[in-house]
Amino acid sequence: MVGVYKASIISYFMPIISSLFAFFMPDTNQTFNYIIISIFIFSIIIYPIALFIFKKKKRPNAARFIISFNMLLFCFFFTVPLIKVAIEYVLLQLLLVLFYFLCILLAVIDQKSKNALVLPESGENRKLTYVYFAIPVVAMFLGGGGSIIIVRQMHNVLGDPFMFVWGPIILYIVGCWLTFLFSSLFYKGFTKNGMWIK
Repeated sequence: MVGVYKASIISYFMPIISSLFAFFMPDTNQTFNYIIISIFIFSIIIYPIALFIFKKKKRPNAARFIISFNMLLFCFFFTVPLIKVAIEYVLLQLLLVLFYFLCILLAVIDQKSKNALVLPESGENRKLTYVYFAIPVVAMFLGGGGSIIIVRQMHNVLGDPFMFVWGPIILYIVGCWLTFLFSSLFYKGFTKNGMWIK
């Protein structure tokens, strides 16, 4: 079994994967890339600071905090391409970022409800749960299923301007979906199951 400290170090690889999408799809403004690098540096710096601030007994909580932070960072980087596309629409960019953070709040509210979408305790909410977990499957099909041949054909038929927006929209949906999922799992694991050391 991987210890919480090893898991916290491994968790840094997750945002690296999604940051590649944020860097290269689409690359409309270098400012976003500097912001991504700054966030990475910040996430690395806060780990030793968190270990120093937390008392010895509570240091596993610092590692769990970093794991949750990096997982949410992994999700957030999926939303960046669409924020890049909306470079000329500041209000829309703010709404996109706001909705991302709203997903975190909604996940906590959902886990506090009687029948949660993620890991429900009873079958009363089962239909909504199925709909929720169908979202990434639908997004996969809308994105061509990851097939280069299909995506190339979509570019030929629909044109680059359409695909320039379509791809980031799908990534944004996936990022928000994963944010809701991970936030639910964090709340369920750390708060409800008592993994958070008091």
